[in-house]
Amino acid sequence: MKETDQLEPQQYQRLYWEADVPVRDLRARLMKRLLYLAIVLFVVIFVVAGFVRFPDQIELPFSLKNNIKEEVYKFPHAVYLLHEYIKNSDSVQVGSPLIRITSPEIAQLINRYAETEHALENLNSSGRKAEMSQRDMLMTHIRQNQNLIADYKHQLELDKTHWREQKIKLEAELRETQDKLSATRNLRSQSIGSKFDSIEQETKLAQIKSSLNQEDLKFEKENVRLVNLIERLTLENEMTQSRLQKTTAEFVEDSMALVHQKILAWNKIKDSYGDFNIEEGAIVLKSPIQGMIHFLFEGEKEIPEGVTALKISNKQQAFYAFAKCPPSLAGKLEENQACHLKVFSFPFYEYGAMQGNLRSFSYSADEKGDYNLRIDIVDPGRLAGLLQPGLTGNAVIIIEEKTLLEYFFNKVKKHYRQILDGENL
Repeated sequence: MKETDQLEPQQYQRLYWEADVPVRDLRARLMKRLLYLAIVLFVVIFVVAGFVRFPDQIELPFSLKNNIKEEVYKFPHAVYLLHEYIKNSDSVQVGSPLIRITSPEIAQLINRYAETEHALENLNSSGRKAEMSQRDMLMTHIRQNQNLIADYKHQLELDKTHWREQKIKLEAELRETQDKLSATRNLRSQSIGSKFDSIEQETKLAQIKSSLNQEDLKFEKENVRLVNLIERLTLENEMTQSRLQKTTAEFVEDSMALVHQKILAWNKIKDSYGDFNIEEGAIVLKSPIQGMIHFLFEGEKEIPEGVTALKISNKQQAFYAFAKCPPSLAGKLEENQACHLKVFSFPFYEYGAMQGNLRSFSYSADEKGDYNLRIDIVDPGRLAGLLQPGLTGNAVIIIEEKTLLEYFFNKVKKHYRQILDGENL
């Protein structure tokens, strides 16, 4: 009989308790799988760390500026605002009236300009008449002298003609007398002619020579007189012409001096206040550009010295970001580095960031030791049309892209150098 046949029912139950059933050991298999999983994860992490690149970046505060300077009106002294032709956010064209202002200084400048303008008008009216009258008088005198010179020259030509005719006549008589005297002397030598005839011919010959000399002296004397008169009148005309030129030059000089003073008076007002017109003893400022009114003084009618009265910005102006970089980061900057511009006024999570490029930076530091940067906006994104000069934000400049391994080894290298430096100390 088997041993089990002798067991009671409750004894059978005890033989088959569930806890008494042997269980397979799965720990080794689980550890192997975990090891495989860890190896796979390590390979994945190693691949990611070795090939996937992450940006290395720096952040700098920036402010937006315009390529074209904003027109800002500030005055060197207090002025009184008499009238406003515009209001905030109005669009203006070139030459549009802006505001009408006055002050004791402005009134003094306007009076100086008005005095110069009045003096110029007087010179162009009464001064021009006096100059023209004197000019006409001098021109008349010159014409009279020219007529006298012409008459004297004509008389000189007549005298020359008369002298030539008389000279020819007397020379002919002289030759004839000489011939007769020679004939008379020949006859006398032959005892045919009389002495009286010879003396008569000699006397006549002497008279003819004397007349010829007198005619020469008379012509020479008259010629010298007329030539002297012509030279004197010519010199007098030259002096009169010089006076005429001097009178004209003096008038032109006075006129140009007044015109110059007028321009200086106008430019002095323009340099102090901008483009303007004069109306009712005050100046009306005119817009020098096409743009929009971004600021208008809203206080009392008196604008204090140095206070901004008006700002005009060109609608078409292109914005750029201006930033300052400390010396510790300046060596990492290069032109054309990509930038992300986050404007504080427009939350990043709602409007995103603008894309830009580092266009230029200074090669020497300013008085505070910082380097100036210019970042051109390539794509304003959702901020297009919302930008204004003066807005601020953070510029994220992408220095370079590194893998996780490069970051890790850079950290190791850094700590290694710190340890060596500590030992050297």
